Amino acid sequence: MKNICKKFIVWLFVLPCLFSVNLFSVNATAAESHGRLFIDNMKVYYGYYNYVMPKFSNKEYPISYDYDKYMISIDKNGKVTPRVDSGKTIVTAKTQYHTVRFEVTLGKLENVYDVPTHYTSIESFSEEFKKFECNERETVIFMGDSFMDRRYFITDFYTRFANKNAFVSGVSGSFAEQWYWFGQNYIDYNIKAVVMHVGINDISQGWAKERVAKSLKDMFEFYHYVNTDLQIYWWTVENRITPKRLSFWEETIYVNQEIKEFAKDKDWLTVLDSYTAFNLESGIPDGKYYRDALHPSSLGYDVMFKLVEDAGLAITNKRLS
Repeated sequence: MKNICKKFIVWLFVLPCLFSVNLFSVNATAAESHGRLFIDNMKVYYGYYNYVMPKFSNKEYPISYDYDKYMISIDKNGKVTPRVDSGKTIVTAKTQYHTVRFEVTLGKLENVYDVPTHYTSIESFSEEFKKFECNERETVIFMGDSFMDRRYFITDFYTRFANKNAFVSGVSGSFAEQWYWFGQNYIDYNIKAVVMHVGINDISQGWAKERVAKSLKDMFEFYHYVNTDLQIYWWTVENRITPKRLSFWEETIYVNQEIKEFAKDKDWLTVLDSYTAFNLESGIPDGKYYRDALHPSSLGYDVMFKLVEDAGLAITNKRLS
């Protein structure tokens, strides 16, 4: 009996070798032929939405999602909408060949960036845009931080763009990390383009330059994912004359260069180099372009809007019946 058992064990190991069989080859081949599916963990804030942005290493396949319907909803396009304002939940994404789990963290944006005026401002501008008379497919929205805040800084915006398909929505002190969400008030519309000035406040907070660059890239990619017809223009972060702002010179250079590189292969993203335009040949900021050592003077705004024009973005006259 012992001899029989020994022979059986020997043949158990020998036979696979004779026929070159790998017991794991079927699964490995399947993984290689159908590629891999990658989905990052995500955040989504109450009152806003996010998208699952799957990445396949090979061919793309239809995805279905299993999730806690009390916490979130996910539509057929992967749009994630929160139903509660806090907590975490696990989502299972499945294709015919893949199963991936990822985490969705829920919260309130105002708990992360506790500046109440930011939220009242964006809500006000959003409501204003809903009543704005324009030719929607030709409308260009200028938005971002204080540079685009018509209440305090670009106060002559609607004089400069009188009877034009141009709207402005600037929130003083706001961050690129907020505009990932704030932009949802506009990019869902069938608009032509957004022109943005944002990023300087992220840098001034002392956040790592890598974090700021990533926030901008994530925002641009998200806008493009939501609205593939949208053209995005971004003014670089300029130097500042104040000593505090000049202390972020290295971070400013880094972020600007990162976004320039990022935009090179994207025909939907245009970088407007206001950093260079605001400087003398020596690299020092030209004071005539600043009204308070921080924000643009009227001449500074002339330069910024000339960059938009030179980039080929035409802002048309309204044609309203």
